[in-house]
Amino acid sequence: MAQSILFSLSANIATKLGSFSLLELGLLWIGFHEELDKLKDTLFAIQVVLLDAEHKQYKSYAVKE
Repeated sequence: MAQSILFSLSANIATKLGSFSLLELGLLWIGFHEELDKLKDTLFAIQVVLLDAEHKQYKSYAVKE
């Protein structure tokens, strides 16, 4: 009798810990995607600035010298 209670209790704890771990993993995954989106935005902004500088280089004589 005591064994079945302990087994049931341990199974319940394992299930709850597993659910908590999956929730944590899901939150980490969402955070990773948010950071990845921020990085993409930053890299895009850098690309725009570099392309603009390159364009100005070809248009402006002062930048060439």
